[in-house]
Amino acid sequence: MGPYSTFLALCSMWYPKYSYNEIEEKVKKFFWRYRVNRHKTTVATPAYHATEYSPDDHRNDHRPFLYPDMSYQFEKIHSKVFFSVIQTFLKYMFYIK
Repeated sequence: MGPYSTFLALCSMWYPKYSYNEIEEKVKKFFWRYRVNRHKTTVATPAYHATEYSPDDHRNDHRPFLYPDMSYQFEKIHSKVFFSVIQTFLKYMFYIK
């Protein structure tokens, strides 16, 4: 899931509790921090394990650790929030049953 699909999924779960702007900020902050800190899992020294067997094996982690710029997805989220806010405003302005 990318930023835009995550935003849409969280809107369907969180919208009554959080506004679209708050969800947008949470998604942007999460993906920005994930993108900035993801490389640390590949360059950090492996943890010391006292036993020979460890269920925490990260040798087969195939996730990318360098991510491209996500400005297109963030702009798409921002436009979705903008139009959702306008739609909500117009709905309350011209209340029709």
